[in-house]
Amino acid sequence: MEKMLIDAISSALPNIDIYHDFAPEEAVFPLVVVRREGGAGRVFLDHAEETQKIRFSVSVWDGDRLSAVEKSLAVERAILGSMEGYALSAAESVVLEDGRRGMVQDFVVTA
Repeated sequence: MEKMLIDAISSALPNIDIYHDFAPEEAVFPLVVVRREGGAGRVFLDHAEETQKIRFSVSVWDGDRLSAVEKSLAVERAILGSMEGYALSAAESVVLEDGRRGMVQDFVVTA
């Protein structure tokens, strides 16, 4: 499922690095961080189908607010347009101590 999510994000932001769980200290902005946050796991008790509902947190980071928002919206469209799932809420803004900006949004994806 992570590969499908990464592919969707890469289609929206083709030349931007995507990291799992956290970005290294030396990472260059803009960037995306994807974290698996849990979810419902296997949907069917008998496991006859391997369907899972997984919650992911996607953080999109850039040097200024407008760029972060534009990239975050592109990621949202790509994920919802290519995967079965939904956004838990609108993206929330985050500001780092050095002024760089991010948008964080959680998705539930079924696959």
